[in-house]
Order: sequence, then C-alpha cells, then structure tokens
Amino acid sequence: MNVVTCIAPVNIAVIKYWGKRDEDLILPINDSLSATLHTDHLCAKTTVMTSADFKEDRIWLNGSEESIDNKRLQNCLKEIRKRAKLGSDVGSWKVHICSENNFPTAAGLASSAAGYACLVAALAGLYNVEGDISAAARSGSGSACRSVFGGFVRWYSGSKPDGSDSIAKQIAAPEHWPQMRILVLVVNDASKKVSSAIGMKRSVATSELLKYRAEHSVPRRVEEMTKAILDRDFTKFAELTMKDSNQFHATCLDTFPPCVYMNDTSHAIVELIHAYNAAAGETKAAYTFDAGPNATLYLLEKDVPEVISILNHYFPTISLGDIGVEYLKGIPVQPAAVSEDLLRRINAERQSPGKLKYIIHTCARDVELIDKYGVITSLFGACIHKRDTRPLQEIVGEIIGHFVAYEEELGKRGTIFFGGTEPGMLDVLMWPWVERAKALPLAFDQPLNFDKEKFPHLMKWINGMKGQKFVQKNFGPFEAFAKVIKAQDDVDYDSI
Repeated sequence: MNVVTCIAPVNIAVIKYWGKRDEDLILPINDSLSATLHTDHLCAKTTVMTSADFKEDRIWLNGSEESIDNKRLQNCLKEIRKRAKLGSDVGSWKVHICSENNFPTAAGLASSAAGYACLVAALAGLYNVEGDISAAARSGSGSACRSVFGGFVRWYSGSKPDGSDSIAKQIAAPEHWPQMRILVLVVNDASKKVSSAIGMKRSVATSELLKYRAEHSVPRRVEEMTKAILDRDFTKFAELTMKDSNQFHATCLDTFPPCVYMNDTSHAIVELIHAYNAAAGETKAAYTFDAGPNATLYLLEKDVPEVISILNHYFPTISLGDIGVEYLKGIPVQPAAVSEDLLRRINAERQSPGKLKYIIHTCARDVELIDKYGVITSLFGACIHKRDTRPLQEIVGEIIGHFVAYEEELGKRGTIFFGGTEPGMLDVLMWPWVERAKALPLAFDQPLNFDKEKFPHLMKWINGMKGQKFVQKNFGPFEAFAKVIKAQDDVDYDSI
C-alpha cells in the first residue's frame, strides 16, 4: 500500500470567476484574481492510498462516502494517471481518497478550490508526477488552479480552444504586501441551495449582465486590481474588491431563475462596512462575497483590532458580545477600545446576538513557495543536462543560497513540514529533487561542500520526509540516477 497526505489552501477572489466558455475543459469566460490564505486557518487535507487489495476507486468527504463517478473527480484521476511514473502493476492499482476541510464545505468559502488543489497534489505524490499540476487541478475545479500558488494569483481565461493558455500565475508574493489581513465572517455554514456549477451554467444561459461583465467590466477591472496590488494601494484595492463583489451578485440576481446567495445578515455586513468607512473618513475595510452568505473582509493589520471591536459591537455574540476562543479563530488579536464618538458616527443598525457564528482572522501567505522553487529545479535541470558549464560547486552554491529562504520559512512555521504536521503540496513537489541531489557528486566525480549545521530545519525536514511511507515505497536510488547522468550527454530527466 502507498499512502500520501497533503494540505492545500483556500483562495478568496477579489475579481470573481463566474461562468465557463467550455464546460468539459472548465475554461472561464473571464480572468479572475485572488489571494491565497494561510493553511493554518483554512485548508483542505487529503490522504490518498493505493493498494493491490483495493477492488475499486472510492472517496470519503468529511467522513461520509461519496460517489467516485463525479465527472470532475474522474477528470483529475485521468489526468494524473496519464502522467504517472509508476510500474504497470502499481499504476493499475485502485485508489482510496479521504478528504476533509477545516472550514464549512459548499458554503461559499471556496472549498472546492482547496479540495481539488489538495487532491491533485496528493495524487501527484502518489503517482510520482512532476512539474506543473495547476492544469490538472483546474480539471476538477476551475479556481483550484489559483490555490496551487501563494500570495496574489491571477487565472488567465485564455482564448485557445484546448485551454492551453488558461493558466494561473502569481502576480505578487505575500511578502509584497505583508500588512494585508483577512477576516472571514461565517454567517451560515450550511451547504448552499444552488451550487456554483449550476449557478454558473444558469447565468451563462440567461444573464445579459454576465456577458457585459465578462466583455467590458472585468478586463478593465482586473488590470486596475493588478496595479493596485503591485502599488500596495489599499484604497483602490478595496474599491475594486467591493464593486466586483456587488456586480457578481447583481449578475446572480439577473440570472433566471435568480441565484440568491447573500442573506439579510450579508447585506447588514455590507451596510456596516460602508458606514464604518464613511465614519472613519477613509477606506479601512473591504468586503467580498463568493457564492454564499459568508463575508470575507480585506483590511490592513493596523486596523484589525478596531474592526474586530466594531464587528463585536454591531454583531454581538450570544454571550453578550464577549469574544471567546471559539468565536474568534486564527491569528490572535486583542480587540481595541472604540470611542463612543466613532460609534455615534457609524450609521448602521445593531443586529441581534448570534447573527455571526464565528470569525477567522488570517492572512495571505505563500504556503507553497512553488514559484521560487522553480528557480532551484531549473538550476538542477541545467546542471544534469549540462547546459550550465560552470563548476559544480558554483552551481550547488547558488542552489544552496536559494534554500536559505526555505530554512527560514520552516523556522517561522515551527513545523517539520511546510504543510504542518504532515507533508503538504510543496513538500511532495520538492522531495524528488532533494532525494536525487546526492547523485551530483557521483555523476560529476566532485565532492560537494554542504554545511548541514546552517540548515537545521531542512535537515529535520529531510529526516521527516524519509519516514513517510510514500517516500519509502517510491524511493529512487541516487546511485542509479548518477549512472544515467554519466551515461548520457543530454539526459531526459522526465523519463527517469
């Protein structure tokens, strides 16, 4: 039996994806842009297993068995199995999938994006698939391709019929705007009545506003949003975020029959945010709603304590406004005292207790570091293909220099793996390259100078990865890899 477990993040769009130009390939009618959130607070966790004893493919979601015949799920399995690098016997084994979310499923919090990104990453580890997996993730859920990257990510709609140019790219890493914070306001954690897939199809067929939005509004807005992020212009970012959310839900209402995702509490949140910004004399918070009643607020770190207090005042808990551990989750924050003068100037109605179930305080963070790791793999590939003619130690020195960021990141997270207590997407994608790095001194007959004491967290990571069953089952001897490099002038790494 081979087993792989992965963790993948949620992404919340500030320029929404709604509607497909190709249902089978899951190609969107417009570009979209999102922020990838911290996996410590919102994530999907998936374990995949394959065994000669399994009689059929099966899947469990949040503890309940679901049908494996789901078309999108089958698309992911087909795509990954097509790229598998396993022996014919192992490759034909059936797979069991267990997936769970640490946040509400199908409630307008992008659970499908995190779920399919996580599934594809886990399957890629199970089947030894290397390289970009965002297209495979998109085959399950369109917005899943954005969860493959951290920070701020743009999914290009593309124009080619085969979807080859419909790809996601990171436009800014989280460290570009470290002050950005997110508050997820959970209004209702029940599944929505009209799924996003059905709602999109209905809107494409009936909404004239959707056509105008895709052709005129989004192309301009997505460029303005990209600039606002790169310029760290929160006022413009907030304006665009709220306008796009409003237009998206107007499109849903323009659909026939209409798709109603927001409720009275959702509209009360919209009213409060506008009233608060007006009273403050500046834009301090922005709301956005996906296909559900739950709100996501974007704001800067300095304003979080005050906004939490404002929310606590206008949306009191059942326990008379006392924010407890179970109510305020995520990054710890101490609510700030709000002046009576500010409360008088906020023209909003105070809600009855219990309208908000809980709040999650999180941030946009590069949970994968995949884009940066591509630099390392390019250096490694150029070395073994002999396209880089520099001395081996010079190339390795450059690679080691890049690993400093990964050592520091593990130190910040305080975990063995980038995925937390178990390997995540980045861990699985990194391992094949790390495992084969020992082949370089054998292949080039040169010693390598690597100071292990400078990388204590990465050394713990390596030992932790070696203990994983999927690593042990699929171990590739670096001595054999070294022989292949020496035997060929232009080795095809992907065929090994």
